[in-house]
Amino acid sequence: MDVVIVVLVLVIVVLSAAIFYLYRRNPRVKLSPQETYMEALKALLNNDRSTAFLRLKEAVLADTNNVDAYLRLAGLLRQRGNVKKSLQIDSDLNMRQNLTHYERGEVLQALAEDYMALAQFDAAEKILNQLKDFPDRKHIALKKLVSLYSRKKDWRKAFQHQSELLKLQYIDDKSSLADLRYKHGMELLEQGQYHDARMEFKDALKYNPNLVEAVVAIGDSYEKEDKLVDAVKAWKQMIDVDPSRADIVFGRIQKVLFDLGQFSEMEDLYNQVLERDVKNLHAILGLASLAEKRGESGLAEEYYNQALDIKSDYLPALLGLIRLYQNQQRTEDAARVINRTAEAFLHH
Repeated sequence: MDVVIVVLVLVIVVLSAAIFYLYRRNPRVKLSPQETYMEALKALLNNDRSTAFLRLKEAVLADTNNVDAYLRLAGLLRQRGNVKKSLQIDSDLNMRQNLTHYERGEVLQALAEDYMALAQFDAAEKILNQLKDFPDRKHIALKKLVSLYSRKKDWRKAFQHQSELLKLQYIDDKSSLADLRYKHGMELLEQGQYHDARMEFKDALKYNPNLVEAVVAIGDSYEKEDKLVDAVKAWKQMIDVDPSRADIVFGRIQKVLFDLGQFSEMEDLYNQVLERDVKNLHAILGLASLAEKRGESGLAEEYYNQALDIKSDYLPALLGLIRLYQNQQRTEDAARVINRTAEAFLHH
């Protein structure tokens, strides 16, 4: 037993000596601050954020003048949700007097992101207005100001800064301005300020004449004021703006016209749409439905089949034909269309 113990002790001693010898021959290479920083950048490129975080912490401890390492470390903290710690790092950097012009811009941009993440909009606005004075970062500052004012629902300031941004970037497309006008209009509409909302929607169409949502909203604003004739007139503008999407307003117009007892106008509307868009299935289906309500079964059947000629598996037309044939007790025709409808469902 004593011999076994002695042998084990000798083995442990030999192994320990061997490990010590190997360690002394191959000591862990200590990286320089610059090398540590480069390792962090490599880790970021490889999306290895855990390694990048550790290397960046080592880099800033080794070199407190490495502003970029601090900023990247703060950025990782922000991504992890530790925005207060990120803000602390960026605020400390901003207190430094020896930053280069480029570094100052980077720090201000990071500070703005911190404040935005914390929803501290007044502080973010102040920082972004400072950032606007950096010519190479003005476009970034304007973008963030547009985002900031949009989150605050200060649509006028958002519009103002978006206009400035488009001019700065020589962009002719004004659809982004139309979107901001529309959003402002929707807010006013919800608040019951129907006339002011309508003005915003009309302004939106000046910047983007194809903004379908604004056309619909103008009609909605008239309807809420019980100006039904004006509402219908506004909704009908869809025929000029985008007849392929006119079905968005069909239900609205039909309800109002039926309330007013003006059934024939609905038929005229469907025909006007088809003059612009001959394959508009919603308009054809609408004509079929009107014909059916008037008891003109033959005409309704023609319209349903016209729709199916355009789209053979168009379910609303198939279901319309089934209903029509069942009402006429045309059992075989109904069964035939039911089978066709079942096949259409299977393909869907």
